[in-house]
Amino acid sequence: MFVGDLVYTDVIRLALDPLQEQVTDNEPEPLFGLGNGTCFAYNLEVDHLFLVGTEEGKIHKCSKAYSSKFLHTYNAHTMAVYRVSWNPFYHRVFASCSADWTVKIW
Repeated sequence: MFVGDLVYTDVIRLALDPLQEQVTDNEPEPLFGLGNGTCFAYNLEVDHLFLVGTEEGKIHKCSKAYSSKFLHTYNAHTMAVYRVSWNPFYHRVFASCSADWTVKIW
């Protein structure tokens, strides 16, 4: 390692929720393991908070202080979340858009 090299740090792992998937006789077993994050946004006022959008349509509110759990999970969309963005005027509000053709304000 050289001075000035960039080094990554795991902040949080996105795990798939096996209990959410309802499996019928004709469907394959759900995948267990890590989920796929599609976008993220850091809060402009509270520097330890950030949002992560997933392929499953969920949005996870996360904290750099608690890397083992999500602070809150929003069942936001029915398809992949393409973008999440904090409101620049009020730090508790954010917007999301998805492949399901919806934009939601939270």
